[in-house]
Amino acid sequence: MVMSKIHWQCRRGLLELDLILSAFLEQIYPELSALEQDKFAELIAHDDQTLYNWLVRAEPVSDKTLQAIIAKIRAHYDSPSG
Repeated sequence: MVMSKIHWQCRRGLLELDLILSAFLEQIYPELSALEQDKFAELIAHDDQTLYNWLVRAEPVSDKTLQAIIAKIRAHYDSPSG
């Protein structure tokens, strides 16, 4: 997917989600495999509240195919430099 489209889709209504996704996009996304980039694109198609709840562990991830990319985003968000 085109980077500008991904960047636009990372802009969310929830500021916290916007910050998490934008930082991940800028710092980690370019290093992901093509499969991981596809999973990221699939992930950000979900609605804000579901996505936020998954990322902050407020509810379990219902889509098991997205668990690996969510784990990468969480690891980046949870890291001291994230």
